[in-house]
Amino acid sequence: MQNFSLAKETNTYGRSGFSAHGGAEPGSAGCIDLTHHIDEFTQWFEKNGHDLIINVKYH
Repeated sequence: MQNFSLAKETNTYGRSGFSAHGGAEPGSAGCIDLTHHIDEFTQWFEKNGHDLIINVKYH
């Protein structure tokens, strides 16, 4: 699981503790669910080692 620090201007609507995780089945109670892509994301993030902006779009 990857934990996130948010930009200070982010409107969290009163929520906290944001993270990303993977899993065999899609679904989350508010986290960013990368399903089977979590390992690829983690490897990329560790290799590049800098901040990034993540835009989440729900379908």
